[in-house]
Amino acid sequence: MAISNGMSFMRLNEHTNLKEDNALYYDVARFNLWAGVFSLKLDYNVLDHIRTHLQIYKNDVEAGGQLFGRIEGTLMVCDFITGPVATDKRLRTFFQPNDDSEQADINAQFKKGRHYFGDWHTHPEDCPRPSRLDKKNFNRIVRESKRQLGGFIILIAGTEDPPAGLFLGVSKGHRVVPCKEA
Repeated sequence: MAISNGMSFMRLNEHTNLKEDNALYYDVARFNLWAGVFSLKLDYNVLDHIRTHLQIYKNDVEAGGQLFGRIEGTLMVCDFITGPVATDKRLRTFFQPNDDSEQADINAQFKKGRHYFGDWHTHPEDCPRPSRLDKKNFNRIVRESKRQLGGFIILIAGTEDPPAGLFLGVSKGHRVVPCKEA
């Protein structure tokens, strides 16, 4: 899982205009998802948004939101991100999104032809892994959602550069399964 032009996750904003071959996406992972093998690409704007919310300093609180995009065959292209919003509950090691705000975002993005892929949030650790609460909340989303896709993605951003600083998992029934790198 590497940025094709060698840019560091932490420095994406600094080099926005220096991308080789006008690369717009970060190849994140290839994974078995629901009914086949899919690849996920994140738009650099999505990564830039996440980067602005990383918990680098001791007083930084968790941030999060939702991931949206389009599906092209077996390629999932995440090109839109939301959150955090003022009504979210945010602490150093806790994030609870505002459900009404998130549902409104899902409805608005669906009208624009985008699929809801899943959620993202930050952790104040180098190499993040889902907490027990993350897994519980993710399972609730899977259980309560009406969806077109067979499941959802969870992305957790830590303080290290990718790939170590990103956890990407998918829902498999009531489990969160880590994705394999591309």
